[in-house]
Amino acid sequence: MEISGINSSLPVVTVSYRPDNHTCEAQENREDYIVDYLYDYVGRSQPLETPAGWLDLRNQTYESFIVKTKRTYKSTRSAEYAARKSLSKGFYVKPFVRRLFTPDIISITHSKEIRSGGPRSGFLLETLEDIGGPPQQYYHFRMPDCPFHYSIFWGAFMDAPGHTQGEIVTNERLVGFIHLRRTGNVALYTQILGHGDYLVDGIMFHLHLHIVKWILDQNNPYGQGLEHLVYGRYYDGGEGRITWRKKRVSNPPILFIPIEGRNK
Repeated sequence: MEISGINSSLPVVTVSYRPDNHTCEAQENREDYIVDYLYDYVGRSQPLETPAGWLDLRNQTYESFIVKTKRTYKSTRSAEYAARKSLSKGFYVKPFVRRLFTPDIISITHSKEIRSGGPRSGFLLETLEDIGGPPQQYYHFRMPDCPFHYSIFWGAFMDAPGHTQGEIVTNERLVGFIHLRRTGNVALYTQILGHGDYLVDGIMFHLHLHIVKWILDQNNPYGQGLEHLVYGRYYDGGEGRITWRKKRVSNPPILFIPIEGRNK
């Protein structure tokens, strides 16, 4: 099969949306979303085979993942190097409530005119009013009820005494975020964006590696049974975006994921 001018014979990975005998309130919504995302966004409406950037989490530890990344990309400074740079500059990572940091999110989306090799478009053009305005109260993050079907915003932060979101004092500034959505044995990065002023500090590598380490923690119930981490169409965004994927997602360039049960 030819993809973006490249002839490839690609491996196939089966996606399972739920563990055996498992049900939860979030399940149906998450399954509908992930099928739509893989089918329409990743697969360009190809119902059976989807080329995607991915990370194979099966039989993986965080330490083995780091070793493999270093071995694969000896000629480049690794994601771990960039993450250490971010950490040394005082940035830190944690999950957050999106509606508490809407002003910072707009600051991030508007911080660069060129994204993924082209001018800002889509949600990157939204205003603060478009995404609900500033928060009216402080929101505390709590982990989702179901460890197999969830949606979590992860953020890279910096201390900022007195910093506010509208009139709500947070004393910290959000400088990058990843939206992680899990359904069964597959999770997606549906949004990933960093503030243009801080990308050089390695914040997004720091953020990504923190999430991978969290997923692969054997004591973390939210990572149990999670086998595949998918990040969009592999060949989107030009060489810069492809290089970004290579340094973060250390598996073969593209993957075909069968989308089963699709009625479109």
